[in-house]
Amino acid sequence: MCGIFGVVIRPTSQLSTAKIRKAFETMAKLSESRGKDASGILAWSGGREIVLKSPSRVADILNSSSYSDLARVLDSTSNSHEPIVLIGHTRMMTQGDRTCPENNQPVLMETTSVFHNGIIVNEDYVTDLLGADKRKHEVDTEVFGLLVQSYLQSGHGYEQSVKIANEQCEGANTYCCISSKESALTLTTTNGSMFYACDLQEMSLVFGSEPKVVETALNVLGSQIFQSAVKLESNETLYFQIENPQKIIARQIQTIIPNKPVREMGRFQPQTFELPVDWDRIANLRRCKNCILPSTFPGITFDANGICNKCNQGFSRKTLGIDSLIKVYEANVRKGMNNEILVPISGGRDSCYGLHYIKNVLGLPAIAYTYDWGFVTDRARRNISRMCGALGVEHILVAADIDLKRANVRRNVEAWMHKPELGMIPLFMAGDKHFFNYASQLRKERNTSLTVFSMNWFEQTGFKTGFAGVSDNSVHSKTHGLSNLNKFKLLGFYGRQLISNPRYLNSSISDSLSGFSSFYLSKMDYLQLFDYIEWDEHEINQTLRSRYAWESGDPNRSTWRVGDASAAFYNYIYLTAVGFTEFDTFRSNQIRAGQLSRESAFLTLRQDNDPNIEDFIEYCNLIDINPEVLAEKVRSLGPCSTRET
Repeated sequence: MCGIFGVVIRPTSQLSTAKIRKAFETMAKLSESRGKDASGILAWSGGREIVLKSPSRVADILNSSSYSDLARVLDSTSNSHEPIVLIGHTRMMTQGDRTCPENNQPVLMETTSVFHNGIIVNEDYVTDLLGADKRKHEVDTEVFGLLVQSYLQSGHGYEQSVKIANEQCEGANTYCCISSKESALTLTTTNGSMFYACDLQEMSLVFGSEPKVVETALNVLGSQIFQSAVKLESNETLYFQIENPQKIIARQIQTIIPNKPVREMGRFQPQTFELPVDWDRIANLRRCKNCILPSTFPGITFDANGICNKCNQGFSRKTLGIDSLIKVYEANVRKGMNNEILVPISGGRDSCYGLHYIKNVLGLPAIAYTYDWGFVTDRARRNISRMCGALGVEHILVAADIDLKRANVRRNVEAWMHKPELGMIPLFMAGDKHFFNYASQLRKERNTSLTVFSMNWFEQTGFKTGFAGVSDNSVHSKTHGLSNLNKFKLLGFYGRQLISNPRYLNSSISDSLSGFSSFYLSKMDYLQLFDYIEWDEHEINQTLRSRYAWESGDPNRSTWRVGDASAAFYNYIYLTAVGFTEFDTFRSNQIRAGQLSRESAFLTLRQDNDPNIEDFIEYCNLIDINPEVLAEKVRSLGPCSTRET
């Protein structure tokens, strides 16, 4: 879940060091979209291995005096008949505190430096095989490096050691290893998330985690020695012997401290912490006689038989049949589009099943894509790694400026705490709506035949805008939508809230507006898998758990929203204030569709709605707000009975 990129250029290529550095710096800037939490650069020059690391974005390294010094060293050795080697890494932190330099890339072993993109999901198992005493750092990359080192010590060759280590580490992982002893570089991947262009005659190589990174660098180099970017296929290893082997006699390591302080995540872990719920009061709410929606649901009315207006409207969604999706796919391929399908994956159950269905059931080539805005859970990230690794699917990560996103959410939560208003809760999630824009951009960039999301119609949560005075009963082509009139109404509500609570006038406004535009105003150039096949909760859960060891946390809880770190927080607000959560709407939609009885819904609802204390604390830590203070503010909203309509 990071970006790896690099160049190895032979001096006889006639390329100037200035042009080589420009190509490398261009790759670095493009790769920042894959991670801005930390970064690292490695260079070989004049018998030295020079490593620069930073607990921040790669731009901080490129703008540092240390990188300027490195550039001068490269320029001074341009006539030494030694190759120029530059490798970089942009990190989205998934494991290992970035403020500890050893956790950032490259991870340095005795004679090997390792750059890693992905998550090793069987890290604990491999650690036990190696011996826990060998581990020194938190980052899982160390496990791979230790494996390579152990196989080298047992007599295996360098390339073979890298291959075996890659086979033993489960998940979607890509590695770049450079050996000072062998003067060789290897690239290997379990899921095809690496692209390269090389010329063996000239002994030159350009590589990156995405084809656009490589192609852009080739354009900068303007050299005819390279062909276009080639994909390194799943479980394939590229071994590249660097010409004129340099004997590395010294390793120089420097940490670049950014001008802007790195904000560490909150560390609040209370010994005792509760999220109390007045279950008796909730049980006494008047509810629809057909579904389970309560009288506190915005815009709800009941007829003489006690049936709510939502049930009287019905729930009629006919699946179109998978043949219809295949026809659209084949038609687009005939038009000249790539035969791959872009499958957005959040690490939650439906998107993971969607990737399985496209790749394993339909047998169609797929590319997975994730937009990580800082609130994708670690559990979800491991699930993404499991799925993409097992299926051999390339995974494209677009990582936001996570520090900024979390700071924006914190500012909006603090504004909300000053003047709580249920209609403003969706503002906390506005930052993730760019998911749709980036999906559209990636489809154009990779020319994929389709983009297939895996939302299902049961997860409609229109009550969230209902609390903003916007009730939309229009029929939309997608699971989420509003009529144009209601879009203006919603903007008007937000505008009034900003006037009445000026604390919302903070640095998050532009991000929130662009999120609104992405979600409600952008062209929806994607299909939804569950418009074509039936959604079956049991089948989805069974498939993911039995075939992929998919994680869902507490087995007694619903598997919905396990990938969203914010769900525990906002659902506790709704449960405390109005006595229901989005699970009530989900189960009610299942009842209307004939998938679930009302009795069964009530049996599952208590477990669905039981506050997730662990995830609530984790969310508060991510935005650096004391959970006790936040929980107390939520409870101050008052009993749900006062909000009945």
